[in-house]
Amino acid sequence: MKAFTPEITYKAEDGKEYKVGKPKSSRCFPTKRLSKGVGEWNHYYIEAKNAEVRLWVNGEEVSGGYECKPSEGHFVLESEGAPMDYRGMKLRELP
Repeated sequence: MKAFTPEITYKAEDGKEYKVGKPKSSRCFPTKRLSKGVGEWNHYYIEAKNAEVRLWVNGEEVSGGYECKPSEGHFVLESEGAPMDYRGMKLRELP
């Protein structure tokens, strides 16, 4: 996969900028931080179609990639260092 945003510059509240990622990385960094606070539910929408994968958080597209190679296997959701709860999950094959 080739990431839409393999490298990005974030601006902290104090105005300081931080660059993360590498230009040729397959990891995609979100263009915005849209997660809600503790105790609130976030809505994630993931679409894999025509060799592209796109992610929306709370109604706004934030990351994805292209030139993906579909395969069969497991569908995995993970968290980076924190417990997560899921509800109302739906998985469907697109035509």
